[in-house]
Amino acid sequence: MTSFPEDAALDVPAYAAFLPAPLRAALVEAAAPVPAHPGLRVARGLRDRFEDVETDAALGVVIAVYKQVRESLAGILAQRTVDRAFLDAATQALQEANAGRSVADVAYASAVGMQDDAGRIVVGPRPGPAVVIPPVHIPTFLRGEQITLFGPPDTPRMSINAMNAVHR
Repeated sequence: MTSFPEDAALDVPAYAAFLPAPLRAALVEAAAPVPAHPGLRVARGLRDRFEDVETDAALGVVIAVYKQVRESLAGILAQRTVDRAFLDAATQALQEANAGRSVADVAYASAVGMQDDAGRIVVGPRPGPAVVIPPVHIPTFLRGEQITLFGPPDTPRMSINAMNAVHR
């Protein structure tokens, strides 16, 4: 796996919250520097195994893309942290109302479809048809419902269940 510059955690604060400093330091220490891109490190042996892919030019493109999206990414991940706190609080608040109920019970209350203080539906489909503001073009393969995973799945089965969540 390619490692972004060592100061990436400062560029995108959510990285620092997700990956503790000792783990980041261990990952940096275990990775090999890329002389053509000071500050960039790559997992040892990766460039040897994929020499046609992990070229200096390709890594330069990855760095350029990262630099272009890091501010937007930082904002998105900061909002994700707020959304996660909202969903956790809403779910905890619904525990009493759901006591003794099965998830299959029609009276089971869930955070899906709830709105935050800004009126945003944090998780779940928006009511009515999706609004697309021209001139935005959404490729065919990206159209339709999407699923956001809030953490790495522990098993392949968890991944499959998460991806199938849209059908439930």
